[in-house]
Amino acid sequence: MAEQKRKAGRPRKTESTPKVEATKTESTDNTELIKQLMAQIEEQNKKMAEMQEKLANAQTQTVVVTNDSTKFVGRKIKLINLMHNILNVSTGTRGKGRVYTFNNYGDSKLIKFDDVCDIVSSYPYTVEHGLVYIADKDVVEFLGLTEEYSKIYDKKLIDEIVLLKEDKDADLFMGMEKNLRESTATAIAERINSGENVNFNVIRRIKDECGIDILKLADDIKAIK
Repeated sequence: MAEQKRKAGRPRKTESTPKVEATKTESTDNTELIKQLMAQIEEQNKKMAEMQEKLANAQTQTVVVTNDSTKFVGRKIKLINLMHNILNVSTGTRGKGRVYTFNNYGDSKLIKFDDVCDIVSSYPYTVEHGLVYIADKDVVEFLGLTEEYSKIYDKKLIDEIVLLKEDKDADLFMGMEKNLRESTATAIAERINSGENVNFNVIRRIKDECGIDILKLADDIKAIK
């Protein structure tokens, strides 16, 4: 009978063993979970620090731009019309805002810096391609147009092209922005009608290479007048 009682007591020890293992497993799981949470918090803190650094840099840059613009306050900037016809620009799109009219090629106006900024915003193509020319290198640089202005023609160069004396004038003519090229062709045609000297070999080359017939244009203008 004593042996039977000892055998009956053994299963109770076996039943209690899994409880200890479960406790150890649960403790291990909690440790891993805490580690994961700590890693996530550390990652979030790192991202937050990076974001704050970017915001601080952005604010610093804004202050620099504002300080740079103060030197233009009250200054009037010279704009020149390089089209051989009337040119209108305004401080708003589609003629809205303050309108500035250039009646002829070479006409210039002194315009407030703030208005110049608005004109550039409203007529980016007209300014960036030199149809109206900003005659102030500091302002050109401030507005981020230095690269564009390294490629466009100023009034002095267009004055030389209109004379059309040498082959280089043909190269320069064909390299112009299309609107400037058409208006310059009109100016050359009017010179021909006025009896001024031009190099007809250069005119022929322009016709052959870019299809603009300046002699025919001169006849058309004469017929209209």
